[in-house]
Amino acid sequence: MEKEVITIKDLQISLGVSYGTAAKKMREARAVSDRLHISGIIHKLDWQDYLEFCKKKEDSVKPTTATLSSAKGLEKSSIVYLR
Repeated sequence: MEKEVITIKDLQISLGVSYGTAAKKMREARAVSDRLHISGIIHKLDWQDYLEFCKKKEDSVKPTTATLSSAKGLEKSSIVYLR
């Protein structure tokens, strides 16, 4: 039978990170979705939602070749400084 909840210790083991890092990841995940509202655990569906959120965020941030090539053509005089 598969577990319905994930503990900080479970994250620590599966991610191979320290307890503090696992707790931080859980807080980040719970900021995206938190069905249980219980400290120290997260529902497996909340974790899946978090992973999907991260994947979508990664996909939307990837620069395109056109963006990179146009950035190379910037001259120092075309940079605008905001105060």
